[in-house]
Amino acid sequence: MKRVLFFLLVSLLFTNSYALSKKYIDGYICYLYNKRDFVNLDYFLKEKVKLKDLFKYRFSDCTNRALGLYFYLNNCYDYALYFLLKVRHYTLSDLVNLSAIYIKKKEYDQAIKILKLAKIKYGDEKHILMNLAISYIGKKNYLKAREYLLKLLEMDISKDLKDRVLQILNYIGY
Repeated sequence: MKRVLFFLLVSLLFTNSYALSKKYIDGYICYLYNKRDFVNLDYFLKEKVKLKDLFKYRFSDCTNRALGLYFYLNNCYDYALYFLLKVRHYTLSDLVNLSAIYIKKKEYDQAIKILKLAKIKYGDEKHILMNLAISYIGKKNYLKAREYLLKLLEMDISKDLKDRVLQILNYIGY
């Protein structure tokens, strides 16, 4: 009898059928995100958490960021948007990531709106300028895109980014 109870308890502890608490899910996702341990984050989200549980809880900003980035990297842009829009205190990277999602969804006006707000708060930051240029290219407003790309070239940026900017300028005909 004791042996049966022991095996029952062990099977309960090591199966996916038990529900994890909101606090545990929130804390563990944030922990993995802060460690940049995306392999274990992927495993945890695929094997230990039910997708529906992610949508029924209110998570911390850290976990919303992690889930937004996770779903963005997995090309699930609607889910990524859902979680990033739940962040209460936006950082520069949150705003850049939000704009990148809108760009992927071809919602360039939304991306531009977010990036202009980010530009007010963070100034001429290279990620903001690049996403603004990409958004204007998406809208086929090459003159405005050129303006942001030329600003990037005036900045102290890496050789790789400079080469990319020059390629884009060549692509749009400038």
